[in-house]
Amino acid sequence: MSVGTWWKSRSGAGKAIIVASVLLVLQIAGLLATQTITLWADAQFHIPRGEGWGTFGLVLWEFLFLAANVLVIATALVWLAVHGMRGKRATK
Repeated sequence: MSVGTWWKSRSGAGKAIIVASVLLVLQIAGLLATQTITLWADAQFHIPRGEGWGTFGLVLWEFLFLAANVLVIATALVWLAVHGMRGKRATK
């Protein structure tokens, strides 16, 4: 089975769970690398340390996106569960 046919056979909720899970892993990696990335960007753009929200502000935004992603995953899981129960009920 090729990837194209496998992807086409998945429901919308299944696709959402796969994409959101990959995004969640990337967000966690980004969250762990925020300090390093911030220091590098500040050095590249000659921004003095401690100016503005800095790393703390970036971490807050990342937590907001992380929470939104977890909400998408939970919604897709409920959607998939309801779809599965409807399928079982229709076959009876």
